Amino acid sequence: MKVKLTFSILSSILFTVPAIATTVGYVTNYSEPIFQTLQNPSVNCELLTGNNSEGLIVAGGDENRTIKYLNSYASGAWAPIKDPGIPVSHIAGDNKYGPIVSGGYDNLTVKYLNSYGDSEWIALPQAPFEVEGITGNNYSGPVIFNGKNIAYINDYGSKNWKILARTPFPSGNIAGISGNVANGVIAFSDDKISKLAYLNYLGSSNWTTLLTPIQGKIVEISGDNYYGPIIKYEDGSIWYMSSYSSKIWSQIENYEAIQLRNISGDNRNGIAFCL
Repeated sequence: MKVKLTFSILSSILFTVPAIATTVGYVTNYSEPIFQTLQNPSVNCELLTGNNSEGLIVAGGDENRTIKYLNSYASGAWAPIKDPGIPVSHIAGDNKYGPIVSGGYDNLTVKYLNSYGDSEWIALPQAPFEVEGITGNNYSGPVIFNGKNIAYINDYGSKNWKILARTPFPSGNIAGISGNVANGVIAFSDDKISKLAYLNYLGSSNWTTLLTPIQGKIVEISGDNYYGPIIKYEDGSIWYMSSYSSKIWSQIENYEAIQLRNISGDNRNGIAFCL
């Protein structure tokens, strides 16, 4: 199935944004995929997390340390978040439970902010390896990866990183990951023809291979094991699977013509992205 992408006349004007910033767009309904843009966050959209239900978090600027959140699409007002105090390489989380960042000059630092009112970033113990990507939320904890390794924290009280015993891709490395500790994670490999695998329970390490919709290189992933994954290919095409039982992939048509970056969100309420 293909879903045709249309543009809303209520959207912001796409090509009149200031050079210093990047537009953030979203689609909330796959059956009637109206493309809309949000008020400019006045920061380059280098990193994006969140969803269309609780809103979005964007990071950019010098060392990606300028972080803003938007929890009302109606108001369009982006609010600043306190500088996390480190160069930010990756971001995860949402406006319901707060953001998580990883970075530092050694990429071994992970911090979380679970209250916009307190505005205090809390550092977790040093990561067991250099962080190449992060997913999760502050309700069930963060998940990080590097190469063949995945580690997670599911208790901020004990703050112990747990490393998975089994890798999803014995013959390749992990290139991207999505999901959370509560419902498991989905990963794709760094092969020229990417592989997909998901794990419903991080304690079991029983990975399930997931057939890809087309042969090609996946470059981004979003979603979770509850509502299903969303993947973007190198050619710009975006596909989603909303049911592991049916295993049917659907493509949102015409995304190849638009340079989307940093897809975020889930199949419950659509996706957001940087332009």
